[in-house]
Amino acid sequence: MSFSAKVKEELIKYEKDYSERGILRDVFILGGSVNDPNKTYHLEIVMHSKEEAEKICGMMVSFDLHAKIIKRKKDYVVYMKERESIVDFLNIVGAHISLLEFENVRILKELRSNTNRIVNCDTANLEKTVGAAGKYIEAINKIIKKSGLGSLPENLVKTANLRIDHPDLSLEELGELHDPPVSKSCVYHRLKKIIEIGDIKKSTS
Repeated sequence: MSFSAKVKEELIKYEKDYSERGILRDVFILGGSVNDPNKTYHLEIVMHSKEEAEKICGMMVSFDLHAKIIKRKKDYVVYMKERESIVDFLNIVGAHISLLEFENVRILKELRSNTNRIVNCDTANLEKTVGAAGKYIEAINKIIKKSGLGSLPENLVKTANLRIDHPDLSLEELGELHDPPVSKSCVYHRLKKIIEIGDIKKSTS
């Protein structure tokens, strides 16, 4: 059963009601539909005359619903595309079970979207970190071949070894591994010095 059909099935149980809520409920049962929230947010009610459509649209607006009218062939369609207005409409006409289902779908969609955003962000940050680390490791290896790490000051040797052992860590995380810990800025300046000694152009990332 479609989501729209579920809403109508839930609304049919109500007795005849001549209030604005009851009228909105009846016209939705007769000519309304609402999209599956898994796909897109869209609710509409098809009316056969402009006057009827304007009356229904006016009722919706009186409930602070963002409704609009569009002409479709011989009919006039009152529609809403904002999630908040659709949720409010379902509440107004008494489709509370459908409203909960609608909101559950929305929450799951937002969770999936946020999860994907976080994963993409983390991946981009990791690639950036590893890319920058590659430049530093290249400089360190060049120093090792030319004169050995022993030619560097002790503090640079510590940082160089940690950078080689942990190419995926950020500068802040790398600083925390030092004994005693050092700041992100300190790690950056040490690696910058290593780049200069290794005669490798520093990455801008």
